[in-house]
Amino acid sequence: MSLHIIEWFHRPDRTARLSALVIDRQYRGAGIGRALMQFAEDKAVQSGCANMELTSSLHRKAEGTYDFYTSLGYLNANDQTSYFRKTLT
Repeated sequence: MSLHIIEWFHRPDRTARLSALVIDRQYRGAGIGRALMQFAEDKAVQSGCANMELTSSLHRKAEGTYDFYTSLGYLNANDQTSYFRKTLT
């Protein structure tokens, strides 16, 4: 799991960004992911974050990852934001 606390120049609150959460396939469904997400959310609140965001690869949808995040109350924000990437050499 990787959690980043983001300080904005233009906003008074912080945002937490979960950039990685990996549970070994043999341990999925045992509650480890939910426990780690709760830990991350608790850390975010303790750090003064107003919200938490995350990204998930498109191929993870078929594996149930999108359903997992939705079950925790996360909403798909594709209609609100776009994600851009540039490879630096």
